[in-house]
Amino acid sequence: MTVRTETDNFEEEDNEELEPTPYENEYRGTLDDPDNDDSDIEDPIDMATPKRKKQGLVEKNATNESDAHDYKKRYSDLKKHYDTKLNEWKQQQELLQAELSMAEQSKALPALPKSEEELEEFRTKYPDVYDVVETISSLKASDRVKELKDD
Repeated sequence: MTVRTETDNFEEEDNEELEPTPYENEYRGTLDDPDNDDSDIEDPIDMATPKRKKQGLVEKNATNESDAHDYKKRYSDLKKHYDTKLNEWKQQQELLQAELSMAEQSKALPALPKSEEELEEFRTKYPDVYDVVETISSLKASDRVKELKDD
């Protein structure tokens, strides 16, 4: 058993009123009338578009056909230019990376001294590096001495 409320009745009435109805007004009613002569009314589409001479269109189309772009050639030219520029940029990038790596290698460590004079020159030129190397060498030497004493 279903109980109907007032809102259900209103919904049924609204559905009946909302059915689509064809567009009708005075203009629509006189469209099919053969006595109605609307020859003085211009077509809205013709009013919206600019009027052109047919000769101009024909002449323009003829010139367009002769001046037509060759898009395949244009594309291939642009692609060729792009590829050459891309190769140039890659070569420049590789060159810069090689220069950077060479600079890093040259700054890594100066040539280590081999004679007494070179050692003194190195100590005056790089005192902090000399002190670190001397500390490391003394620690390793003391470790070896301990190993020898233990044996």
